[in-house]
Amino acid sequence: MDKGEKARKFLEMSDYDLAHELLTRDLLYYKIPPEQVEHYVNTALTIGSDMARACPSKDIYKLCADNGIAIEEMSTKGKYFGVRMRAEIHIRDEETKIRLYKQSIEDIARSLREFFPEGQRLSYDAINKMHLAHEFFHYIEERDNVKVNEMLPQVVTFSFLGYHRRATILTLSEVAAHSFSKELLKLPHYPYLYDKLYALSL
Repeated sequence: MDKGEKARKFLEMSDYDLAHELLTRDLLYYKIPPEQVEHYVNTALTIGSDMARACPSKDIYKLCADNGIAIEEMSTKGKYFGVRMRAEIHIRDEETKIRLYKQSIEDIARSLREFFPEGQRLSYDAINKMHLAHEFFHYIEERDNVKVNEMLPQVVTFSFLGYHRRATILTLSEVAAHSFSKELLKLPHYPYLYDKLYALSL
């Protein structure tokens, strides 16, 4: 399958399909009972979109300002243990800050031109807002103590003689954050799609 065919396949995926694929990347995905997978995905998607609809404003810059969140645009490419980041949030008592990595965001904006006609491309500003919204969702999780991974049942990671070790599925928060961004900004696609297309362009 060539790059064009793969891109078309990704573009045909539903929000659920994209969110499910994202969830499969979690190291504990295989611990989710198969009959519960759909519930996990749909619940995380719903939580994200519902939280976006509950926001008092749909202007992500205003939401950040009203919550005392500083926005810092970095000229470098963000990297963490070799993984490239486009944005990250630092939540501290003295200051909460979202860092946007300009070069990394420019890279994804440039890569998406390969897959969308001119009238359907996301602008640099729209991609900025998408990443701000994603990080703002994680801020809400911390502020309101409503972490999505803790809102769904834990999975059993180890069992021995009646003892069970359990853990949450951290990627559920990412599934919800993408859903939040899409709903808040009325994006045409579930944002994980853009990650898939960017990876395809490399």
